[in-house]
Amino acid sequence: MERWALRRSLWRPLSRLLQRPIAAVFAWLGVGGLVGTAAGFTPSSPEVQTAVARAVKFLESPAANDGRPGAQALIGLALLKNGADSSHPKVAWAAQSISAAVNRVSDPGRIDIDIYSTGLAVIFLVTLEPTTTGPHSPIVEKLLESLLARQKSCGAWGYPERGTGDTSMTQYVVLCYWEATRVGYEVPLGSIDQVAIWLMKTQDPSGGFGYQGTVSPTFVPVPQTDVYHSLTAAGLGSMYVCADLLGLSALAKEREEKLPRALKEVKAKAAKQPKSEIDPRLLREVQTRGKQWFAKNYQSPPPVRWCYYYLYALERYCSFRE
Repeated sequence: MERWALRRSLWRPLSRLLQRPIAAVFAWLGVGGLVGTAAGFTPSSPEVQTAVARAVKFLESPAANDGRPGAQALIGLALLKNGADSSHPKVAWAAQSISAAVNRVSDPGRIDIDIYSTGLAVIFLVTLEPTTTGPHSPIVEKLLESLLARQKSCGAWGYPERGTGDTSMTQYVVLCYWEATRVGYEVPLGSIDQVAIWLMKTQDPSGGFGYQGTVSPTFVPVPQTDVYHSLTAAGLGSMYVCADLLGLSALAKEREEKLPRALKEVKAKAAKQPKSEIDPRLLREVQTRGKQWFAKNYQSPPPVRWCYYYLYALERYCSFRE
């Protein structure tokens, strides 16, 4: 799944966060593989290599200078995926700026970095420093704590002034949870359970997902508003990520089976942690409805509305489904 790492780490509101030229750059970096394959391109194709080189040159220039944490994280992340390291000026700038923004407040619950940017900052920092004991680890911990503090009672994340959960914002928390746990950070099971249940209860009867989730009183789907390709890919992809985080996916079982016997025995002895109470059968029903929605509604070329957001989320959903 490493080949999907950069694509998983792109963000829906590029047009809001970044200037238009940078959005075009990340369109190439993030979805070139999907679009290019249909056109006969591969990552090693000269046309793709030229496009990436131009994109990196732009990101390294003074013109790519957005002061928002999410933009800084996104630029730094793209450069890391292209082979840069912590000594790269833009990577160092991103890490320092994010750290400064986090350290301005002592209470993680009062960190005022938006949800999108918080998720991206975590993904960037754990990519830069894939350990829980590095110099940036306290920053990652604070960012994760801030997300826990901002999780709504419904289980999702969203705008502070709204009581509803936001599918688009929520996917970035789920994604950063997954990236953080891969390098050893711990995320409370209860938080993952809550967001998984919210996703399961905000699926449209058609199998799609909407924008501001309407929560079903049961696990029987209720109609949602703004059911788009982009949001369905985001919601369904998040459902698959949650399943993996909770150990309820085929991917998790495959990793377990590949463990050496000695590690399996150690893990069994230490398995005193609480387990998810989510019924795997209900989770699979959500996944099945979502797959049926895409089988019926898939579009190529993709819809114009939130095109790149849709393509990145679609790739993430497909990679976890596979």
